Amino acid sequence: MVISRRSTSLLVLAVCLALPPDTSEAAVRRGARAPDIGARTLSGAPATRLADYTGRMLLIEFFGTGCPHCQTLTGRMNAIHDRYRTRGLMVLGATPDTAERARRFQRQFGIRHGMVTVPLGTLREYGVTSYPLCVLVSPAGRVLWRGKLERLTNRVIDAYLSRVKLLPLDPDPESRVGALLRQGRFGDADKLLEMDRTCEGLTTERCNFVHAALTWIRWYIETSLAAAAADEQRGDWYGAWLTYDQLAGTFANQAPGQDAAARRAALLQDPGRKREIDAWRALT
Repeated sequence: MVISRRSTSLLVLAVCLALPPDTSEAAVRRGARAPDIGARTLSGAPATRLADYTGRMLLIEFFGTGCPHCQTLTGRMNAIHDRYRTRGLMVLGATPDTAERARRFQRQFGIRHGMVTVPLGTLREYGVTSYPLCVLVSPAGRVLWRGKLERLTNRVIDAYLSRVKLLPLDPDPESRVGALLRQGRFGDADKLLEMDRTCEGLTTERCNFVHAALTWIRWYIETSLAAAAADEQRGDWYGAWLTYDQLAGTFANQAPGQDAAARRAALLQDPGRKREIDAWRALT
């Protein structure tokens, strides 16, 4: 189903009236920071944030419950979920339709992956002009790939999974470190992990996890800083500011956080950049 202002379909027209022309193509280009999704679960639970998926690769499918093409591709989405759910890829269907319609769609087509409802503003930010549209998001929250589901073959997914670094899962589901990592509190987790770096008194499994988690946190910091620097080079001041701000908060009172805070402050010293950043902040 193509979302077009020229469509004679009343349903499509209603959606289009709420969606301005696509001006966000640049915002969802490869390497850009993925916009937050502002989603809600079908039960109406509090909003799901993109940050909740940090450390995992995320496939978002924007779809409409009345879209015939989306309906025919539900089997492919389920197959991706089944094949990759234990390999660090999360699958999320996102629709601007009501939760009631989404639940009916879920039951009718036997959807096994996660589903959420999103505001029309999310579709604008991701440049959604037709259904379905898929976006792959890296463990560090950056856009890896954007396009039609038919082009997202297993070979493509395997290639991206081989290039990214996934956050290791804590073998102890009750551990404090595991809880901090799941909450995205990487700075606090890093402090506890450093205390166990020597692995004294730890099992081999635990020791391997500690070192893998420390390696991932270093990768996350380096990747985020490099991506923010690339944002600055492209003139995406707000994207860079967001990354620096997140790192400054996550690693407060630690060297990475202090470095990010200094870079954030440097951005705001330029009046033009500050005006742009403040304008975007006012919209969120």
